[in-house]
Amino acid sequence: MLEFSVRTPSPVGESAAGTSSPLPSAADGTGHAGDILAALDRPMRTVAELRAHLDALDTLAPRALEDAFDLAVRLEHEARAAALPDLERRARLVQASVLGRRGETAESGRIAREVNRWATEHDHRYLRARSHRQLATFYRQLGDPSAALEHALRGIEYLDDTAPVLVRGYHLATLAGALAQTASFDQARQRYAEAERIAEAAGDVRLRLVVLNNLAYMEHEAGEPHRALATAERMAEVAQATGIALDSFSLDTLARTRMRLGRYAEAEQTLRAVVEAADVLATTEVDGYAECLLTLAEIQRLRGATEQARATLDECLRICDRADLRGTRMRAWGERAELYAALGCFEDAYAQYKVFHAEATAVYNAERDARARILQAVFETDEARRSSRHYRDLALRDPLTGLFNRRYVDSQLPVLLGKAANNGAPLSIALVDIDHFKRINDTYSHDAGDQVLRTFSELLVAGLDDRSGSAGAATTGAFAARLGGEEFLLVLPGLDAAAAEARLDELHESIRSYPWQPMTGSLPVTASIGVATVPTAGASQSALLRRADHNLYIAKRSGRDRTVADR
Repeated sequence: MLEFSVRTPSPVGESAAGTSSPLPSAADGTGHAGDILAALDRPMRTVAELRAHLDALDTLAPRALEDAFDLAVRLEHEARAAALPDLERRARLVQASVLGRRGETAESGRIAREVNRWATEHDHRYLRARSHRQLATFYRQLGDPSAALEHALRGIEYLDDTAPVLVRGYHLATLAGALAQTASFDQARQRYAEAERIAEAAGDVRLRLVVLNNLAYMEHEAGEPHRALATAERMAEVAQATGIALDSFSLDTLARTRMRLGRYAEAEQTLRAVVEAADVLATTEVDGYAECLLTLAEIQRLRGATEQARATLDECLRICDRADLRGTRMRAWGERAELYAALGCFEDAYAQYKVFHAEATAVYNAERDARARILQAVFETDEARRSSRHYRDLALRDPLTGLFNRRYVDSQLPVLLGKAANNGAPLSIALVDIDHFKRINDTYSHDAGDQVLRTFSELLVAGLDDRSGSAGAATTGAFAARLGGEEFLLVLPGLDAAAAEARLDELHESIRSYPWQPMTGSLPVTASIGVATVPTAGASQSALLRRADHNLYIAKRSGRDRTVADR
């Protein structure tokens, strides 16, 4: 007999719109989700509270996160207002998880990629781990198991001992699901077992039910019916012992494992609660309700109740048409072909099979096109961001040397001065002027002068780094800029006057020793430098530049090719 059930298990803790997701309802019986959401609804008071609330959201069952979406938006705004970019992005990832469950896959993937990029640039391991897990979910929804597995592995790799233990449990469950999708069943079992141990030790029934449900479904799909049934019944025992009512997806998994071993009466009894709650589930869990109807129709056909099976399939197709559940509808047409074949109506069965085949082709094409559109949307967003950064960067750089320009200096130097003042740290700037540069232009042409300016700029950038190995010479955020003509600016955060003067002595030596002859012949290339340091020179940008310019003037009047710093 043909097997038309081609459903694949959805990612752990996630569900695209219109697909099944074997998940328990976290809010049932535990009170955990309700307590967290009630706590989050209070006004934030401290950074510690903000961080604690996000920690709570990271261990909240995915279905409960739907109710936390607006709160995650609020937490994002609060983190941004408090200048906490890591917490802001953690709140964004919560939103991405909910958007993925709502079927807004492109936006979910875009957020996950954006957060992952930021976390990588800032070496934020926890955010890297969380964003990789979200990307694993994104690629599973797109039907790319290899990419999903790669991100799931990285989601585990970047978790360290400081991560909440339940977060590790959910990450392991995500990895297990990705392994199952690539048919690495033994490895998936190991991860599911580890995740269940974490859930049991932490007393978190929500995570344990998620793990057991997905493991049962994996065993069902892997052709291990006895393992599948044993796991599904263990899930039911845990739910009953803790007073948690399994949702429609979990009941569907339990019914299918019983049906697979010919236990039709038990399987049908499992779904009775779903049928009795039809009025509610047809609205609140429409995709899960449709899946249960499809399973119930197959059970009824297998036990010979063909008229009941026909009526159940009609209801399933009605629900699918109303909610546009194309995948479930496609399989319902396949089940209808099986039903007609069981009745001996082979012409009708063949006609139904042709409908099923057409539906399957349409679903495949629609999913393929949707995947392409989603990836294109994410790619175009990345391209737009890169283009925006590219043109913004061009506006802040000198076209000849590639150094930053005065506009960049005016935007960044006040920021660095503010940080220095807040941290009580020194900051030095150096105005650098090429000695007798006009002679180079007049003697060897402006092309030669431009070549000198480009090479000189490279030496300035190289001079930003400490090469002496001296302690206390960190220059994080240092940059070089061309202010115009042959005048340049070096910004050296973290260096006091003495350290800056020592660094610039090294720069002098590199300028003097450079082989300029091919460009300038017998004319030497040297520089005069004036240095000013905060807090001794005052905190404002204009005061600092005036002091540096005064010291530059002294350097020139004193014979050039030297550095004059604040004393």
